[in-house]
Amino acid sequence: MVSVDLVLSAAALVHLALADDTSATALMAWFVAAHFGAYAVAFLVVTLSVGWPRPLLRLPQWILLLPVAVLTAAGAA
Repeated sequence: MVSVDLVLSAAALVHLALADDTSATALMAWFVAAHFGAYAVAFLVVTLSVGWPRPLLRLPQWILLLPVAVLTAAGAA
C-alpha cells in the first residue's frame, strides 16, 4: 500500500511539473510536500524512539523522503 501511495505521489509530481502554473497546482504541490514530510517525520520518530545504537542509519528512509518534501515545497513556493 505504501508503494502504491508513493507511486501515485510521484505521478502527481510529474503531472505538476508538466502542468500550467495555477493556484490548484500550488495547492497540490504543498499537499505532496506535506505528505512526504509526514512520512519523513514518522520514520524519524520511530527511529529515534527505539534504543538502537546509531538509530538514524537503522531506518534510513527519512534520508530520501525529507529532500523530496523540501524540494517539492521549494517548487510550490
